[in-house]
Amino acid sequence: MTNLFDQNYYSGNSNYQDYKYDNRFLQWAYDIDCYLQPQTVLEVGCAMGYLVRTLRLLGIDSYGIDISSYAIQNADELASPYVATANATECPFQGPFDLIVAFDVLEHM
Repeated sequence: MTNLFDQNYYSGNSNYQDYKYDNRFLQWAYDIDCYLQPQTVLEVGCAMGYLVRTLRLLGIDSYGIDISSYAIQNADELASPYVATANATECPFQGPFDLIVAFDVLEHM
């Protein structure tokens, strides 16, 4: 299954067309911080770690996992120490987490 989420997936053969950092991650991070105020966050299905990056810039201790080794190998440089290739049942990061999010994940399962 991980082969489905390779370079092709992130650069044109999916809904992403050209997957990159954009304002949706700023809005999600702001809403998470403003309304939920977690100290720690785990993002399941983090792709290239853009939400993890933004949450960390807001001072939230955040981590991400994704099944795509391509996405993790090409993660945002600010997020890369905090993201790992894993599925949702094998988290390599030590919890507990105040909040676990999974945006745009269910439809891929």
